[in-house]
Amino acid sequence: MKVRSKITLLYLCTYGPVIVGLIFFLFFVFKTLEFRRIDNILLSFHNDIVRTYTYSEKNENTLLSLVGDENLGFVIYKNNETVASFRANPSAFRNIFNEGEGTFENYRYRITIEKDNNDIFKFVSFYKLDKTHASLNNILFLLLTSSGAALAIISIFGSFFTKKLLKPIEEVGNQLEKISKTEINNTRIQVHNSGEEVEKLQQEINKSLQRIENLIRETRQMSSKIAHELRTPLSVIRTSLQLLHQREISESMKKAIKDTLHEIDNLIHMSEDFMLLANVENSLPNKFEVFDFSDLLLEVVEKIMILYPEKDFDLDISPGIRIKGIPYMLERVIINLLDNAAKYSKSDLIEIKLYRKDKTTFFEVINAGDKININEKFQEMKNLSSKGFGLGLRVIKSVIELHDAQLRYEHNNGKNFFAIIFES
Repeated sequence: MKVRSKITLLYLCTYGPVIVGLIFFLFFVFKTLEFRRIDNILLSFHNDIVRTYTYSEKNENTLLSLVGDENLGFVIYKNNETVASFRANPSAFRNIFNEGEGTFENYRYRITIEKDNNDIFKFVSFYKLDKTHASLNNILFLLLTSSGAALAIISIFGSFFTKKLLKPIEEVGNQLEKISKTEINNTRIQVHNSGEEVEKLQQEINKSLQRIENLIRETRQMSSKIAHELRTPLSVIRTSLQLLHQREISESMKKAIKDTLHEIDNLIHMSEDFMLLANVENSLPNKFEVFDFSDLLLEVVEKIMILYPEKDFDLDISPGIRIKGIPYMLERVIINLLDNAAKYSKSDLIEIKLYRKDKTTFFEVINAGDKININEKFQEMKNLSSKGFGLGLRVIKSVIELHDAQLRYEHNNGKNFFAIIFES
């Protein structure tokens, strides 16, 4: 649920009970006032009935002249026997002996008991509540409808004002999302200033972006510098070992030097990968150029064949395929893919394919080997003991993302299928 919806729900939860409580309070007030009005009518009518019957000739017709409202009526009992009644069942109030006001079934009544010699007279005046209940129900329905309308209005206005208040926050989120998908490159948050809090939030986010940008820049510079500084001494060491390997030395020493040269080559490749990673995210679209990807692939394959003469490379490369990109970075991607495929393959066969389908270019490398977790950027699979594999994949993934291409990987029937897809 969005924050806007939660705040709107909070409005309803806050004001809803208040409005409903107010509705029932108003209904109680209306009902109390109505019953107070009825009681006042009953009191006046009841006193008239008692006085007229007590001090007149006890003529029922005289009593009927007192009834003006169609809802009024009376019953008079003498020794619990009905002597006069109007608009009521004579036995309806026979068993009620408590004096005062009350409600019985659909009547509001008033009872007084008078003694005359040895006779006991019970005077009952009443008011029919049919129309009163109907009026009160209509009032209750009107109040509930009004409360529903009020809650709807609160919800609409609450949603409107919440949207207006949260709009700067939403803009911040959208701009940060856009920044996260690209480079920061001095991009800063700019939102409509709707208050001191929003202005402070904008300032603090921009400060954080500045610090992050500085940290990224320093990290890249340091990585590139370290990688660059390592290349020269590593190259010197490699040359010295190659010269030493050509001398007359024991076979065990030659084997040790050969193994050391292999590790140094790995370090040189790793330093080149670090330099490439440092440069990838600094690359801009204006560095892209259209070039012959088929020729570049053939050149790299030729180099890999020299490094791995024992491997059998099955080539299916369509000529003249041109794409837009940064050649030296894509060259490094090809080197890493083919080097890993040859180095870690469980068979001598390495399949390399390059073809175009419609406007899409497909570059595929297939070799026999264990399944690889390409999401682990700098770590290997637990069942892989060789070094450097994760960093090569990290370089490949970074360069592919820079070129808006897709990297796909599958493992079927003991084979690794790598595919790079370039959309024209």
